[in-house]
Amino acid sequence: MSARKNMERRLSVRRPTSENVYLYCKQLELERCKPSNISSRGVFIDFVPKRAYVGRRIQLVFVIDRGRTAKMIRVFAVIAHISQGGIGFGFIGKHIPTRRGDGLPKRLSP
Repeated sequence: MSARKNMERRLSVRRPTSENVYLYCKQLELERCKPSNISSRGVFIDFVPKRAYVGRRIQLVFVIDRGRTAKMIRVFAVIAHISQGGIGFGFIGKHIPTRRGDGLPKRLSP
């Protein structure tokens, strides 16, 4: 039974984000927030913003700092879950990658 509890239900692997990636969200008043991990289907942050509730649709802006320049990637997401440890967002719309695993995380992971 313990093996069943440890079984991962995710379809894509979570990866830690690199040091130069930040997350913004106007609706949740997030500014220069550091995501904990990211996968091809979502992202997790370590705290819960005030205006967050499960099912809320929002726009996330990832900023990749490249020294003199920065790249911005805008994605739409829905708040998938909220816990004491943080909040999980699921990507929705055209930015969800295929099952091959290509897409957003390659650009954001180290």
